[in-house]
Amino acid sequence: MLEVKDLAVTAGGVRIVDGVSFEVRPGEVLGMVGESGSGKTMTMLAVAGLLPATARITAGTATLSGAELTASRLERIRGRQIGFVFQDPATSLNPLMRVGTQIAEVLRIHGVGRAAAMQRAVELLEQVGIGPERAKVYPHELSGGMRQRIVIAMAIALRPALLIADEPTTALDVTVQEQVMRVLRAAQRETGAATVLVSHDLGLVSEAAHRIAVMYSGRLVETGTADQVLGSPRHPYSAALMRSRPRIGAGRGPLPVIPGHPPAPKSRPPGCAFHPRCPVALARCAQEVPPLAGGVACWAVQDG
Repeated sequence: MLEVKDLAVTAGGVRIVDGVSFEVRPGEVLGMVGESGSGKTMTMLAVAGLLPATARITAGTATLSGAELTASRLERIRGRQIGFVFQDPATSLNPLMRVGTQIAEVLRIHGVGRAAAMQRAVELLEQVGIGPERAKVYPHELSGGMRQRIVIAMAIALRPALLIADEPTTALDVTVQEQVMRVLRAAQRETGAATVLVSHDLGLVSEAAHRIAVMYSGRLVETGTADQVLGSPRHPYSAALMRSRPRIGAGRGPLPVIPGHPPAPKSRPPGCAFHPRCPVALARCAQEVPPLAGGVACWAVQDG
């Protein structure tokens, strides 16, 4: 379904995303995780052709159903074959348009008539758990969770083959997060879309994803099934992320943390970008970038 090969994104002469490759099969949910600034969102914006003006793809390809996602093709299929759920519905919804009209607009852009588009918009509202009478309200009249469900309705309006959800529960409380994720999972099952769930919330990803891709400093460092990565992580960074999760019943005391800070893209160290923070780094780690081999990019693992 979706296949990304050696993707590189540059902004201001600096590589933000550096040689990322992965695939997502139909009906599968890929969880893309990592600390803030690891390149998760920029990777998926590049796939969807939504990069900011300051950034551009400098290498690699992305294909959907075997056809390359060129700029001209993305203009035609974005919305129809690719749905995007942005992390902040307060800024992704037009405050001057009623929500029903905004959902219908997605359909009308792709050739659906006015009456049919409005009827489908009402159906989508019901599908995401919002009463049809809400079609006439403006975004500011809805809660954050309801606004996010409106964005999900817009993303699935045309039953896309690929659904990208970028931090869909940001700034929502735990109860509302669960409601939004329930709607997103139901929508994904309904459409059968290949889905990429971008998040730094490991608990959320563990409940929704079939496979997980871990990013660090613009590169993939580990991929595998959710059980493999969450239960038996092999890359030292993945393992450190798992240890840093809060646990019920762990008692009082400081939480485990990863020492140091992720490097800024312009000051990424040579070799493996994680090596200054890594407890098992080898001399080779500071000199050569490890390839993603067997699902892990780590010289200590590969040489061991």
